[in-house]
Amino acid sequence: MTNQEWIDVVKILNVMYEDKDRLMFETAEKINVWYSCLKDLDYRVVAVAVKRIASKSKFRPTIADIREECALLTNPDPQ
Repeated sequence: MTNQEWIDVVKILNVMYEDKDRLMFETAEKINVWYSCLKDLDYRVVAVAVKRIASKSKFRPTIADIREECALLTNPDPQ
């Protein structure tokens, strides 16, 4: 995933999990740290994963939540 694609995901997450007091990603530092942990993933998979997480959970996802959902999407029946 490119940095610009990650910024698009950040925008999605900020809208999905908007809070009157703060955004999910309120600083460039947080955006960059999360990107460093997720940049190896495919943008299309991440975009679908965050939307699926939002449809299942009212809580903000963690990096681990996003990685887990991406793994489920790319390998739904691991054996």
